[in-house]
Amino acid sequence: MFNRDHQAILPVDVPEVIMHSFRLLLLMMSCVMLTLFEGCAGSRQSSGQNAIRVMTYNIHHGVGSDSVFDIERIASVIRHSDADIVALQDVDRWIDRTGKMDMMTKLADLTGMTYTFGKSMNVDGGEHGNGLLTRFPILEEKLLTYRLQLSDQNYSLMRLVLDVRGTEIVFMNTELNGDGNDSLQSANVAEIVAASTEYQNVPIILSGSVNSMPDSKSLAAIRTAFQDSWTMCGSGDGFTFPSNTPQKRFDYIFISNRHVSADSKSIEVSLKPVEASVPVSNASDHLPLLIALKVVSE
Repeated sequence: MFNRDHQAILPVDVPEVIMHSFRLLLLMMSCVMLTLFEGCAGSRQSSGQNAIRVMTYNIHHGVGSDSVFDIERIASVIRHSDADIVALQDVDRWIDRTGKMDMMTKLADLTGMTYTFGKSMNVDGGEHGNGLLTRFPILEEKLLTYRLQLSDQNYSLMRLVLDVRGTEIVFMNTELNGDGNDSLQSANVAEIVAASTEYQNVPIILSGSVNSMPDSKSLAAIRTAFQDSWTMCGSGDGFTFPSNTPQKRFDYIFISNRHVSADSKSIEVSLKPVEASVPVSNASDHLPLLIALKVVSE
């Protein structure tokens, strides 16, 4: 039972009380609306409310440049980005080195997003591969394991169809071997390009940790079918690795050329990069890459 101090009840002017309460209510509503407006403007002020914010992030199984494992720190980077789609590489599930944590379930819980996972290989009693967090419905998902691999390492390509505000968009997410074997990477890229040809009438986003610089043979092969979003709207070198002293551009978000929409009528649907950034964080040994894209119909 609550205890309340007893106070004398004094006569009051009822109309004045009502007016005071009304003015107070209006003030509270104004404050709430201003807060909401500032929150939205702060996160999407230059890219626009209708832009798709896409992030690619090699999370190094949750271990930062300071050698500290902290999955909540990864989640904080993702939340702060206000991304709609987050492609993750170097993800562990149920592996001993990360306390048998299911990283994708944990990250989905911490970010409030839907997740899916694509296994590349079995490691220490668990699974290692790529993951995706998204605010959009997943209509279809497939996993391609590259045919050409090193004997002790496997890599794969996630391929999904997302319903992005009524427009179907194919989203691909991958990590390529980073041991400097350009021929191996190029063979894997050939499979990526071949997989993309199955969706002639749908815009495609290809993201991932390619682990090669822009002048490499494998990147030249990717550019035969995709455009590099950073070169289209980014400023500066776009370096993402290593996160403490970035000197290399290893992480990319590519978009396909314009396509005719599936319902025909010569309506073109394309993706236009309008903003690019490399958020600073020591949560992984890579930095994330964030691109804002607009869906353009003509």
